[in-house]
Amino acid sequence: MASDSSTVSSTSTFFIERDEFLNLIDNLVPNEDNEPAVERLKTILDRYLESPTLLDPHLEEIMSKLVAPSNNLIHETYGETTIEAAIEAKSANEGPKILHTYLTLISHLAKVRGYKTIKKLFTHEAVDLEPTLSCLLSQDRSNHLLWSSRYSLLLWLSMLALVPFDISTIDSTSSSSSNTSSNLVSQIISISKSYLSDPGPVRLAAAVCLSSVLTRPDMEHGHLQSFMSYSQSILKARVGQNKDVEGKGQVSHLSDDTFLTMGVVHTLAHLFKYGDREKFLIYVDSFLEQIILVAENGGSQTMLRKLLVKLFQRVGTTFMPVRIVPWRYQRGRRSLLNNMSNNAVVASSSPS
Repeated sequence: MASDSSTVSSTSTFFIERDEFLNLIDNLVPNEDNEPAVERLKTILDRYLESPTLLDPHLEEIMSKLVAPSNNLIHETYGETTIEAAIEAKSANEGPKILHTYLTLISHLAKVRGYKTIKKLFTHEAVDLEPTLSCLLSQDRSNHLLWSSRYSLLLWLSMLALVPFDISTIDSTSSSSSNTSSNLVSQIISISKSYLSDPGPVRLAAAVCLSSVLTRPDMEHGHLQSFMSYSQSILKARVGQNKDVEGKGQVSHLSDDTFLTMGVVHTLAHLFKYGDREKFLIYVDSFLEQIILVAENGGSQTMLRKLLVKLFQRVGTTFMPVRIVPWRYQRGRRSLLNNMSNNAVVASSSPS
């Protein structure tokens, strides 16, 4: 029977536009109109929406060309800006235009390949944390054209928040200010919470950033408890609001409160997934009752119902204790020297 070696397939097997894509990134010019190049780069990426894993061998190279210059620009623009100055001068300095071009391409890459894969390729050095936060605090939230920059910066912060030591040790505000509301952790939590009501993808990035901070092993119990109380108040308000709407015979529409509820539910789903089970056991009873009420009276939005199902699953698994299976691998103590000596003893004691 003839083989099928001559069969022709139209399936892509590699990133055929790699050279063109990288050249376009290299040729981006500061203070110039890079819109044609950006649109061409987006068009190339959109071709891989159905098979994004084809980009995987090249992701590190692509991200390095986007993240490295972005990081340099952030340090040049915001490296000397304190957190207090960034808070006071909100929207006064959005940064150079080329920075937003790089961040826009990063957000589009996250759209195609997924944020979970892309966020791992951001820089994660402690020295980058404060300048990146200052950059985010300085953004003009009324400029909706730059939403992709805020999205990328929040994802970047979610990675930087995982530094493997106490954040207070790299917090320059802890020694210069006695105001606890201006410290690094409080500002990351505050800015992330403020974006939970965003109607677009920025809401997802804010939920991811919040969960990264609040699930740190060294996170103060006060921050987590404060957010859980805040979440309960939002869910209770959602239930009461929809009861009033249904009582008046009105149709529930999307609003800022609806988007805020979605953002809070999304954050809770991440917290119950990645957080320490022992820390969240004290919250599961009250939250289970609350999300049941939200599911019953929370409106008809499809996305909200989807997020509630995800949260139901995460809360349910938190109830389940960790079970160590009996067939698990027993490691024990081993030594190559002991094994060789035991074999030598066996060999010497055996009859020749």
